[in-house]
Formats: sequence, C-alpha cells, structure tokens
Amino acid sequence: MEIQVEKELGLKNKKEIEAYGIAEFNKKAKESVWKYKNEWERFTERIGFWLDMGHPYVTYDNNYIETLWWIIQEIDKKKLLYEGHKVLPWCPRCGTALSSHEVAQGYEDVTETSVYIKFKLKPGQKIAGSSVI
Repeated sequence: MEIQVEKELGLKNKKEIEAYGIAEFNKKAKESVWKYKNEWERFTERIGFWLDMGHPYVTYDNNYIETLWWIIQEIDKKKLLYEGHKVLPWCPRCGTALSSHEVAQGYEDVTETSVYIKFKLKPGQKIAGSSVI
C-alpha cells in the first residue's frame, strides 16, 4: 500500500516521505488498505480462498501486532529462535527489504555505487557486536 500512496502523493523517495510527515503518510497508507476491500473480497471468493471476511486480520492493528510478538515470545521461551542470515531483495530508493508482493511488481537489478573493503582484525578485537577468535 505504501508504494501506491507514494505514487498518489507524487513522492519519489524516503526523504520526501519524511518531509511530508511520517504520521500523515502512515495515516494515508492505512486508509488506502480499505480502498480495495470489496475487490479483495470478490477476488478471494472467486479463487476459492476461504477467509473470515467478518473478522479479517489487519497487519497494522495493535491486536495483530501484539499477537505476533506473543507468538515470537513463546517460540523464544522454547529456545527455537536463532540468529542467522537471509538474503532479501532490497529497495535502494527507500532503503528497506522488499516483500514478495513488491518484487512481483517489477523488481529490477540496479548498479550500486557502494564500495566494500575487507580488513583483518587483531585476535580478540571486537566489531559490530561480535569478536574474532
């Protein structure tokens, strides 16, 4: 929804969103979720996707968010969480990871002007919260 709102407002990057106002931008994004509600319901019925339309999950709703945090807490209590790495498509324009839905809208490779330099660390020297053995 954020991409659609950016287009509607004529915003082109993260700085323009911040200048517009994050709270106001978020408000517009939340409003736009409901813009296509009827189309979504017709579509899900047409493809035979069974959902409780009377009680939909809304990802920006505090009850939904708190439920997810509760689930993560329960998984953590069982020691099933671990820190790892996952490669994700990245949006250089807005500086965030992209969802599969966003990628399907036309993700493309771009040339980035970043430079990566590798340095050796001294034994025991720490960097970014980890240590060299």
